[in-house]
Amino acid sequence: MKDTRAKARTLRTLGLVLAGLSAVGALAGCSARPDEPVELLSILDSPEDPENDPMPDFGTGSVSLPDGGEIEVSRFVGETEAGRYWVASDWEQRLCAFAYQKDAKGLASTCSPMHRFEMSGLWISGMGSYDDEQGVQRTQRTEIFVAPDGYTPVEIPEGLEQIQPNVLAGDRTGEERPITFRSEKTGREIEFPG
Repeated sequence: MKDTRAKARTLRTLGLVLAGLSAVGALAGCSARPDEPVELLSILDSPEDPENDPMPDFGTGSVSLPDGGEIEVSRFVGETEAGRYWVASDWEQRLCAFAYQKDAKGLASTCSPMHRFEMSGLWISGMGSYDDEQGVQRTQRTEIFVAPDGYTPVEIPEGLEQIQPNVLAGDRTGEERPITFRSEKTGREIEFPG
């Protein structure tokens, strides 16, 4: 009889230990959340390019986020004829996108919490004016559309270029159709306004 009680107590103890280990494993899984910037936009985890990655001050002394926050990590993602483009994360783990107009010298920026970026992506459009070589005033527009890793554009509209697998940028002036990215794994789509 003693032997049976000892076995039952041992099995209960083993069950509690396994349940505890299971709970610890679940908590460890929660700490590596899928909304961390590296998993949603791996370019932020790529090796730094000291020449291009730090955001230039664009003649303003410093670059700040739309709400005055501070950039933690920034990466240059490419350029088009119209502009130069960066993505960044801030100390609050938001993802930000920047579109700089080469001729108009304007900078457009926006930030989004990671959970919103995961569902909706991130985009910004900026517009500025400049005088061309003949003194004629021109308008320049720059746009950047950023989707999470694993999404690719369904179609690339005229005026935009695919500067990263999940990033479109450029100037699609006059184009009013929405921009759609599709997940290669799930088929889920993210649609940006036209």
